[in-house]
Amino acid sequence: MPFKKLIQSILSIIEFGSREEVVSAPRWWVVGEQGLYVTETAKYDQLLEEIYNSEKTIISRFTRETIFKFLNNKLPKIRISDEPFDQDAKLFFKELLDIAPKNLVVTAPISGVRLDDGARSFQLSIYKFGYLEDLQYPIANEKGMYVSVLVKNIYDKAKAIQKANDAFLNLAKIIVFMSGKLDRSIFIETGLPLKPSVSHEQMYINTSSYQVSDENGPLDLANVKNQLREKIPVNNGFFCKNTNFGKIWSFYEKNTITKSLMT
Repeated sequence: MPFKKLIQSILSIIEFGSREEVVSAPRWWVVGEQGLYVTETAKYDQLLEEIYNSEKTIISRFTRETIFKFLNNKLPKIRISDEPFDQDAKLFFKELLDIAPKNLVVTAPISGVRLDDGARSFQLSIYKFGYLEDLQYPIANEKGMYVSVLVKNIYDKAKAIQKANDAFLNLAKIIVFMSGKLDRSIFIETGLPLKPSVSHEQMYINTSSYQVSDENGPLDLANVKNQLREKIPVNNGFFCKNTNFGKIWSFYEKNTITKSLMT
């Protein structure tokens, strides 16, 4: 469906209503003295998706979250103006398309890695590791480590976070591959809460608790077991100085992550 027709269609299911009609609707707005609401929610959501997918530049630069927020803010204002809609996609999205690209650093708390030999920070391929307490601007109220990546030529903060999250997931996969441990003994995860440290080398994952019984009752009071995992020393020569692994990091940086983090 042409872009103008999409906007006209979505405007046609936004109606003016009384206060009772507006606040009882799943999707509604109050703009000045006017109350508006969506008459067909499923169709509205479908049209939002079609509008987002109608412009390739928008898809490549912005997340659905960003565009849907933009549309939900702009559509009721257009509806209130009650003027015939006659804009193409470039004019409609001009405010967004005029945004200049930036290079953004995305930083996240990370569990499951460590720095040995007293290092406070370390760069491994596209990933920078360090301690949360050394950051200029705190992102957590607990001690632990962070990982960060540089996302280039970005127009949307949410898009940068999306790309960085993909890179963080790939980090864990590469570490598991290099270590050769496919038994799930390696645990690397970004986000909060951080897994508590038992020592510099180990962290606590969880506690399992079971009681085993037969017809005469419990065989023991409880079976409690703490699960620990070793933190991966990312600045160890095994990962950062191995010639073969160096080729993997280089290939990954030049052919996979660099492209995905720059477009």
